[in-house]
Amino acid sequence: MNDKEMDEAFRSIIRRVRHTAASVEKELTNDRQVINKSSELHGMRVRAASNHHNPVLRVAVPVYELLYGDDAAFIHKTYQYVLQREVDEGGLKNYLSRLKQGESRLLIVRELQDSAEGKAQRAQINSWGISSYLVRLHALLRSIPMARLFFVRNIACKVIAKLLHFYEKKRLPKHPLFLLNDFANSKLDVLLKTTEDKITRQLHDNTSKLEQKIQQQLQQLSEHLNSQNEHWASHKEWLLNHNRDIEQLTKQAHCQKQEQISTEDNLSKLTSHLDNLKNAVADQGERISLSRQDTLYQQYHLRHLLSEIKGDMPVVTPWEATRYLDEYLDAYYIAFEDANRGTLDEIRQKLSIYLPYITRFKEKSGELPLLDIGCGRGEWLGSLQDAGISAYGVDMNGVMVTVGQERGLDVRHEDGLAHLQKLPDHSLSVITSFHVIEHLPFAVLFSVLIEIKRVLIPGGLLILETPNPENVLVGSHTFYHDFTHRNPVTPSALTFLLTYHNFQNIEVLRLHPYPEEAKVPGHDPLTERVNGHLCGPQDFAMIAYQQERAGKPE
Repeated sequence: MNDKEMDEAFRSIIRRVRHTAASVEKELTNDRQVINKSSELHGMRVRAASNHHNPVLRVAVPVYELLYGDDAAFIHKTYQYVLQREVDEGGLKNYLSRLKQGESRLLIVRELQDSAEGKAQRAQINSWGISSYLVRLHALLRSIPMARLFFVRNIACKVIAKLLHFYEKKRLPKHPLFLLNDFANSKLDVLLKTTEDKITRQLHDNTSKLEQKIQQQLQQLSEHLNSQNEHWASHKEWLLNHNRDIEQLTKQAHCQKQEQISTEDNLSKLTSHLDNLKNAVADQGERISLSRQDTLYQQYHLRHLLSEIKGDMPVVTPWEATRYLDEYLDAYYIAFEDANRGTLDEIRQKLSIYLPYITRFKEKSGELPLLDIGCGRGEWLGSLQDAGISAYGVDMNGVMVTVGQERGLDVRHEDGLAHLQKLPDHSLSVITSFHVIEHLPFAVLFSVLIEIKRVLIPGGLLILETPNPENVLVGSHTFYHDFTHRNPVTPSALTFLLTYHNFQNIEVLRLHPYPEEAKVPGHDPLTERVNGHLCGPQDFAMIAYQQERAGKPE
């Protein structure tokens, strides 16, 4: 038998037990109905219905109906009829105490009826008999002021109360209504006893039948469980075999995991070795680059020597002797650029912020070329070439010019000022120069701006970039890493200089701040000020436009 059949067997047993219990409950319900009909003989004969806000005249009830029963039953019945509510806890304790002290029930009924709440309900009580006169006399004596005969009045009231109490104890039990209630109670007791015996017998018989049925069901269930246990035993054996297979697979997986860990360790070692090789290749590449630059310089120097050997041998002046030193300095400077300024890709990334200015301007200015003064290794010219923009550069460093030319760039070995002086008026649309003006004496810089103003077309674009001395570390320290730097140029000074030369729409870009981790922690005003001076932008750029341009391109 499977689990579904076993579940169905249990459900069948539960249905049979419920059916048997329902039969027993039905028989008990019939017996309760018989008891309830008999119990109605013991209740009050008259029930008065009332509305608390609109009291109406009720059917009169004999006073004996209220007096019958024990003290608690008397108080409850009197409150329900006279005051039309259940007795409160304080009232119940008060009247039970007074009844135990021998106070008359009739006087308590009269007291509740004469109360303000009782008068409002207007409950009608009759059949007082002779006790009516005694109750009225007692009420009359209590209501008449008798200051001098106070003692006599109290004695009379106590006597009346004793007479009423004696009447209740001796005479009322012989009243026909009391006798009828006693007879009904005795009949009810006999009926309840008979019914109880009958129910007990039926319960015993039904219990025996139910036990027999349960025993039968339990026997069937036991047989089913035995068969199920046999099935489970075979299933357990299958599970044990399956667990052994799982253990074997687990061991194999563990072995494979160990092999994987070993493989990962080997892979980690290979990765580390590969990183070392990459670093070695990078170092070697840097050495090759330096060697290549030195070789280029040597080639450049040898070409000059050969040209001089082939020609006449002039007398070497001190200035010409210095020229050979300058050629050695060219090789040094390109090595310095590689070591301090950054790789070609890093410089191209920094200069990419200027491409939107160039592309927007070139859309409206035609196809006149762009000149980059001091083009160096040609990072900016390479970015312009990739963007399809016509541009060329000039530089005084022969080694750098050779490097740029080998990369396929239009780079010319000329002095920037001398080249500008050879150009015709309005022959260039854009001129750029990055980290050049800090190398120039002021007189040369002034002359360069005069020539730039002449060769640019009306509304032509000028972009200059230089170290930012607003950053204290730059102005006092890093600026002087380069021996060829003369003095820092401030944004305010350069702005005034360009304005003096009638450049318009001048925009200052502050660039390349120190990273966040280099800053002093905190956000208070003093800390922000310190970080601004020490870790602010390391460079700034000037974007300016030639005169006769209404505004810079949108």
